[in-house]
Amino acid sequence: MGARAQAFIMISVSISNIFFAGITSDHDLESLARCGVSGLEIAPGRVWPDPRVVTQNEAERFRQMLERHQVSPSAFHALTFERPDLTLFSSRQSRLELEDHIVGLGRLASFLGCHQLVWGSPTTRSVDQVSDLASKEKWAIESIDRICERLSSFGVDLLLENLWPQQGVWLSGTREILETIVSLGRSNLGLNLDLRASLEAEDDVRWLTESTLRHVRHVHLSDPGLSPPSMLSHAQSTAAQKLSRLDYSGWVALEVRRPASLEAANEPKFVEEMVGVALALMGGSSL
Repeated sequence: MGARAQAFIMISVSISNIFFAGITSDHDLESLARCGVSGLEIAPGRVWPDPRVVTQNEAERFRQMLERHQVSPSAFHALTFERPDLTLFSSRQSRLELEDHIVGLGRLASFLGCHQLVWGSPTTRSVDQVSDLASKEKWAIESIDRICERLSSFGVDLLLENLWPQQGVWLSGTREILETIVSLGRSNLGLNLDLRASLEAEDDVRWLTESTLRHVRHVHLSDPGLSPPSMLSHAQSTAAQKLSRLDYSGWVALEVRRPASLEAANEPKFVEEMVGVALALMGGSSL
């Protein structure tokens, strides 16, 4: 087996539980390993109606289900999907509640042996109708710093996610996220690189070097609209291959919505094909 093949086989692929029609089950997990998926990225609201009140025993039952199928939790994401009212800029009270909410999810993640929270959630970073943004940015940075400090007691990292281009969202680009990570200097603060958003932003990924790679802790892979990743996008392929050349060794998560037309009987083949595309994009080899 050649060096290039060895490189892409080392990539660990996970899939978001938003792909599954309902709550993730033993049946869902049983098929993942056969499809080349070794991890599950968890949107907690798809598992528990109110993740804030999940007990350690309830979390332990879910962790045991993952372990039975040798599936690891790659990260939590969709952290505020059920709480769109929580934002960084609307009020001090909302900001403090947001901090508590994220830290609470970090505690839950630690029960599962999950050590990464992916913070995308553009509504939490909305600056529409925010006056005097320059002064309020300081409050937001302080919130991120406090969250990281509190998460460190659980051994959990906070990963800021780059977002697709849009107006009125703070801290959406990879370069400004990296500047924030470097300025705060928190060892448990990193970047979740969303390759779809990078593609839509026409990011040339020149920022991605050996020195900045250490900040990339988790990767999201999909095509626009959270559709399955394809080989059609040269820009996305270039970004993925650059990660491979730099020996990126973290998770590559398929953040994909389940097609409405997908029948249960065809699900394993569909997932296998997505995994094949992910490995080809990351390793530059043919399917």
